[in-house]
Amino acid sequence: MEWLAQAACRDANPELFFQEKGFSQAKEICDRCPVVSDCQAWAVQHLPWYGIAGGMTAAERRAVRRKQVEAELRAQGRITRQGRKIPLAPELVQTVIDLTRQGYSAAKIEESTGVGRETVRKLVKREAQTGAL
Repeated sequence: MEWLAQAACRDANPELFFQEKGFSQAKEICDRCPVVSDCQAWAVQHLPWYGIAGGMTAAERRAVRRKQVEAELRAQGRITRQGRKIPLAPELVQTVIDLTRQGYSAAKIEESTGVGRETVRKLVKREAQTGAL
C-alpha cells in the first residue's frame, strides 16, 4: 500500500470517513485524491464493512465486488446469463462469522455488511453444524 502516502485523506480527520451519515466531505476528499483508483481497488477486494474508502460507501463497494465475482464465475462457466445465486466473497463470510462470534445480532450484521438476515442465519447454522462456532 505504497500509494497510501500520496492519499488525499492521509491528513484528514478519520471521523469524516466513518460517520453513520453524511459522507459528503469524505467523498469530496476522495474526488480530488491522486490515488483514488488504487484505494478503490484495495477497498473492493478487502471490503471494509463500513465507512468511505476509495470514494465509495460500503454498499457501493459490495455492489462492485458482486459484479466482479459474477464476471469471474461467468468467465469460468460457473454462472449463466440468467444467473444463479452468486456466493458471498470469502472475506465477507468471515466478517459475518466474526461478528456473530462477537455477539452481534443478525439485524445488526445485516445493517453493517448488507448481508441479509436470512443469509446470516444460514451461515451461522452452517458454521454451528461444522463446529466452527
